[in-house]
Amino acid sequence: MKKEFHILLTGTFNDTGFGFSCMKKAYELQITGQLKYINKHMVDIVATGREDRLSSFYKWCLSSNEAREGEYHILNQATNFNQDFQIMNSIETR
Repeated sequence: MKKEFHILLTGTFNDTGFGFSCMKKAYELQITGQLKYINKHMVDIVATGREDRLSSFYKWCLSSNEAREGEYHILNQATNFNQDFQIMNSIETR
C-alpha cells in the first residue's frame, strides 16, 4: 500500500542542484511527488510510494550535503496522485 510523506528540510539549498538530485533519487526509488523551495534555507517535499522506499528517500535527503535538519509526517492514505516527481519552483535570488 502506498503512503505519503510530508518532508520539511532545512539547510543551504541555493545553487546546489539539490532539487535535481532529489528528483533523480525519487525516480530511482519509484517515488512520485513534488519539491517546493520555501526559501534558500528550506525545502518542502510531498512524496508518495512504499513506506520502506520513502524511509530510504528521507534518509538520503538528510545525508545530503545541503540538508542540516529535517522532519517528516506519514499520512496513512496517499493523496498525491502525481505520475512523476516534480520541482515546483526555484529559489528567488534577488
